[in-house]
Amino acid sequence: MLAVYKKELQSFYQNMLGYVFAAFLLVVSGIMTMSYCLGATPQNTFEYTYGSMPFIYIIIIPILTMNSIAGEMRNKTDQMLYTSPVSIWKIVTAKYLAMCTVLLIPLLLTLFYPVILMRYGNISMTTSASSMFAFFLLGCSLIAIGMFISSLTDSQILSAVISFGVLFIIYTASQIQYYISRTSYASAVFFAVIGILIGFVVRKLTKSTLTGIASALIVFGGIIYLFLTNQKSLEGAASTAIGTFALFTKIENFIYGIFDINAIVYFISIIIFFNYLCIQSIDKRRWN
Repeated sequence: MLAVYKKELQSFYQNMLGYVFAAFLLVVSGIMTMSYCLGATPQNTFEYTYGSMPFIYIIIIPILTMNSIAGEMRNKTDQMLYTSPVSIWKIVTAKYLAMCTVLLIPLLLTLFYPVILMRYGNISMTTSASSMFAFFLLGCSLIAIGMFISSLTDSQILSAVISFGVLFIIYTASQIQYYISRTSYASAVFFAVIGILIGFVVRKLTKSTLTGIASALIVFGGIIYLFLTNQKSLEGAASTAIGTFALFTKIENFIYGIFDINAIVYFISIIIFFNYLCIQSIDKRRWN
């Protein structure tokens, strides 16, 4: 596992992606720091820098993850994964940790900004560090999602495009939820679409059309049952469900100086869940 981790980490810096990734993140963080702390109305709130930066994840995470699994399948080197003496979960974990390390290195460098600014203002290092930690966990969650998407296709471009679309929806989820009708009919349609998506994902994971259809039908059955027996329970359910996936809003408490344990558990749950799906996707592909 350690050998795979080192190999993956070295590959990011051999093809310059790691350096470009770090440079882009540092440039954006520098611009945001100047805007908040060194602008026309300077403020002693460096943590707001992290609060204004999450949008860059929509751009850099798809580029970082698109080659993780899809590249292996594209280059036909995925056969080595299937026959490797190292278990699939160790390979996936090593690849995932390598990408998280590529993200962590430039983020640690940004902590020098508040250290420097402390000489000229009353900057809270504790709040800055906890905000960086939350920003990092958000990135790790999105990397897990992007890596899973990469395992569903052998096209890096398609993986990047789908990841971009999914992350954009997650980024705008906190706004979208207020435009969704709170009627039971709207919720029923919303969950029916979710059922179709679940069926598609199950089909990709199991390579069984019958299993995918059965999964979708189970969701449809649950929706119909609730609609007929307890229609009120569906009112506002779609809006609430969309709000649950608003990952980007989970770091707000850290920005305001609140160490949110619930948000940490949420991020860790997302990381574990999507890494598990990625492992299952690769494992099913091996057996098929």
